[in-house]
Amino acid sequence: MLAAGCILDRAGGGPTDDPSSTSATSGGGSITIAVVSNDASSTTDASSTSSSSGMGGMGGAGGMGGAGGGGGPPGDPLSDAGLVLRYFLDEASMGTAPTDALDAAPNPLNLPIDYGAGNLSYSEVAAGQRGLTWATAGGQGVAAASFLNTKVITDMGGAQRATIELVADIDGAMSMGARPFSLGKTAATCVSPICDELGLRHPDASELQLFFNNNQVAVWDAPWGLQGRCVIHVVLNSTAGAEANRARLYVNGVLATAKGAISVGANETLALSMDGTVSLGHALTTPNSPAGTIHYAALYRVPFNATRITAHTARLLTSDDATWPP
Repeated sequence: MLAAGCILDRAGGGPTDDPSSTSATSGGGSITIAVVSNDASSTTDASSTSSSSGMGGMGGAGGMGGAGGGGGPPGDPLSDAGLVLRYFLDEASMGTAPTDALDAAPNPLNLPIDYGAGNLSYSEVAAGQRGLTWATAGGQGVAAASFLNTKVITDMGGAQRATIELVADIDGAMSMGARPFSLGKTAATCVSPICDELGLRHPDASELQLFFNNNQVAVWDAPWGLQGRCVIHVVLNSTAGAEANRARLYVNGVLATAKGAISVGANETLALSMDGTVSLGHALTTPNSPAGTIHYAALYRVPFNATRITAHTARLLTSDDATWPP
């Protein structure tokens, strides 16, 4: 039974309308996003249930860190198929002791944390629900690292399909827009206010935008705000025939209705710059943090199918930390 959580905007027909991902159950609580992968051999993910185990990372103050090298223990519903990045954000239950947000995927890309003069800190709202919390919108604080010469370039460069998976509870943002997840350029190399090669942006707590190759390609009503923690999947697939099928948002497994047209080009590929950054919170161009908590974030190079969306959503609603069962 899935826990109650954020409000969803249900679309007629539900997830079965997505050619790469069929029906999934709804429930409350977290946010998962599916984006396009560079695996040209398949439009659906090959594995929906298997999960590899990994050695646990060292924890910061307050608890154990995320699992190293993939998923949690054997039997964890989180599948590692196509996994590129995974941040459990469970290094501590409170405070600012951890120096890095640990990547639990193979060849980890850990993100050094800038706590922003106290605007950012770890928190734990319930067992299995740790995360990074920003006290004030439009402030400092970010977890970020360069992806130069990393797996992000080799796994995601030229991607046409992928999955971003997110668990968050966002209360607000400033007009420049906070980024719960972004692959983009830093302030030193960005020549435009928008430097999101692949990422999610919300100018306030009411709207969620998907950026692809520095262009806003889709907009939805945001599922969070004051409604609490949610699980989201955004699916980007530039190989889909119908333009409306090239970017999809699922909130707790239920397809959401886009606001306006989807503008992903046919067979468009992801162009990553060599000076780009993985960031959680904002894109480093200005102090534009959200107000709220990011509990978990992951990126895959395959689009999720319905079975996988359902399994991951149920697991993440129960616990978005590495330990399983919680």
